[in-house]
Amino acid sequence: MNKKLVYIILPIVSVLLIGGIVAMSVLCFYKTQVQITFVSQNGLVLGQKNIETTIIKGVDYNEYCPLGYKVTNSKNVNNKVTATIEYDTYEMPIITINTKDNAEILDKENYVTSQVSITNCLDEFKKDNVEAGVRLRGNSTLNAPKKAYRIKFNKREGMLGLNDNAKCKSWVLLADYYDPSLLRNYAMFTFAKNLNIFSSDCQHIELFLNGEYQGVYLLAEQMQIDKYRIDIEEYDPDTSDPVNTGYLLENEDYVYVHEDYYFQCNMNGIETDYMHWVIKSDTTSPEQIAYIQGYMQQVYDAIFNYREADVKQLIDVNSAVERVIIELFMNNIDENASYRVWKDKDGKLIFGAPWDADLSMGNYSWHSGTATYLNHLTKDLFITDWFYQLVKTRWFELYNLGKFTEWYANIENTTNQFEKSFARNFERWDILGTKPNNGAQSDNFLTYKTHKDASKDLVDWLKFRIESLKNMHLVY
Repeated sequence: MNKKLVYIILPIVSVLLIGGIVAMSVLCFYKTQVQITFVSQNGLVLGQKNIETTIIKGVDYNEYCPLGYKVTNSKNVNNKVTATIEYDTYEMPIITINTKDNAEILDKENYVTSQVSITNCLDEFKKDNVEAGVRLRGNSTLNAPKKAYRIKFNKREGMLGLNDNAKCKSWVLLADYYDPSLLRNYAMFTFAKNLNIFSSDCQHIELFLNGEYQGVYLLAEQMQIDKYRIDIEEYDPDTSDPVNTGYLLENEDYVYVHEDYYFQCNMNGIETDYMHWVIKSDTTSPEQIAYIQGYMQQVYDAIFNYREADVKQLIDVNSAVERVIIELFMNNIDENASYRVWKDKDGKLIFGAPWDADLSMGNYSWHSGTATYLNHLTKDLFITDWFYQLVKTRWFELYNLGKFTEWYANIENTTNQFEKSFARNFERWDILGTKPNNGAQSDNFLTYKTHKDASKDLVDWLKFRIESLKNMHLVY
């Protein structure tokens, strides 16, 4: 045993007079090396720690526990400690992903065989080792150290009661690494529930991957054609019309080059990168691509030449109005990316499914609360008087109903409700007081000391933005 003698002279010592000689008693303490092995309830080794401690003093092994865990019992044999641990549960549900043979999840092309469990929630929503594949997801966020994931179950599963507990195979875990509030995507999804368009339901969770705590994530729905999501006809070669069927499109201004099926439209002969559309449905034959590209070009021609009657014939105007409401308050520099529209069989073009808000709502260095960023299609719609009046009427309807005030309160309540979980995320990812998106954020970010600072900055920006819209763009 490796021992190191440490002498400590107590403030009060016993003094003996022996033969005229004064003797003092000195108490000696030893330090010793202790090896702690942390194991799960089923015996899986989750970590090891070597510590140096005094024999006389009891050891609180929780001080050395892996992040996100607590010790339930321990056994010391010859200074080799086995500490059994379990999740140190706070307020959020916990999702556990264990990959087969602890395989790493390395890319967004290959699903890794996994088992998914959910705990710290209502019994009806708990899951125990449900079979699934898991891969990375995202584009620019792939470069962040905190990765986002897509889960694809082997069979349809509900997740924590989202979307009325709809059972679907595919779900996503958004990392929100570039957003220190961890609330921008949540804010977008929750406000969209006030509108008459499809938007993902969502829930904050804490994630453990192969036993290691990964932080706070936002569980959300995969944007896809499904009876519980984007409910349009899914092309079936045996029963569907060859071209008049359901199409799901995503506007992408730069990553389209990495996709297999996409097309480009033009604005009166002018072509730019942000006019590319990726086909996200199984409608990729040459005839189908030609059909939907032709339809979209009609939409472009009608919008950019301000032909009101043609616009109303080609698009679902109400959905476009609702989508613009979201764009106005989000002020998202990515509105020409991850922007979805769809068309059903015999239907008009529908706008909806807002996505990718982590760089919106003030989360960019040149993001003032007064400038406005809209998708290139809705921007030209918004400058027409008839469409502008529809947006204005709808916006003030929401404003006067108190929907924006309710929204601020919901963000603040979520911040307080999950305070400990949010704080633990930043023990794992120490980004508070920095600009995590390569410095491309306002100097306000440098002042954040707690999650509440980041949350308050978001709410303050939204309040300023809404009042600016009221007084600037949407004069009552």
